[in-house]
Amino acid sequence: MRLIIRDLKKIVEQKAVLDEASYSFKHGKVYGLVGARDEGKKALIDVIASEARYESGSIKIEADWKEHRIRYSDIGIVSGNQVLPEYMTGVEFIKSFVEVNKDVIETMDNYNALFDTYRITEEVRNTLIKDYTLSDRIKLQMMSMKLLKPSILIFDEAINSDSKVKLQLVKKTVEELKKDRIIIFSTENIALATELCDEYLIIDNGIIRSMEADKMVEFIKAKEEGYNA
Repeated sequence: MRLIIRDLKKIVEQKAVLDEASYSFKHGKVYGLVGARDEGKKALIDVIASEARYESGSIKIEADWKEHRIRYSDIGIVSGNQVLPEYMTGVEFIKSFVEVNKDVIETMDNYNALFDTYRITEEVRNTLIKDYTLSDRIKLQMMSMKLLKPSILIFDEAINSDSKVKLQLVKKTVEELKKDRIIIFSTENIALATELCDEYLIIDNGIIRSMEADKMVEFIKAKEEGYNA
């Protein structure tokens, strides 16, 4: 399976933040979309997630030698800004998520085992989501993605490296899912990207570029120095 972006153009406030951008993402790899959250990086994530329109080009999934447009069910997102049902408990949310997606998720008998795996305590899992910490909200999203197993999984500025427990849970989730899927990490944290990702991408003048780790670090530092000059 591949996610194929061809000649993508996206204009934001009269500026081409993506300009004839092309790239082919392959399953089984974790891609780091690295650097400051500028308009080009945000636009690429929004377009892949079908949350924004674009001026020209195409985004398609290739599977079994056939291409199709991205469907809603193809995409999963884990994000610190993701809207969750505030007045459900964590257990109610997961049960509801399984029911809504019962065509693709197997029926579960033991939800507690899943919560235990993601280290959400019994007290928290039975608490309203509105009272969850950001860390527990992220864990809840990872649980739902582990169940759904979307073709493309995007972590949009979802984690930082200050939580070793959460980082280990993310690594475990990624390793379990990446074999037959495409995983994209959008992050400003270079150290996090080098720990989690197989390939590093940056947006350079509207173009998607792949870089080796050392070249990526040099490029981002030079760009930041240019901003601050």
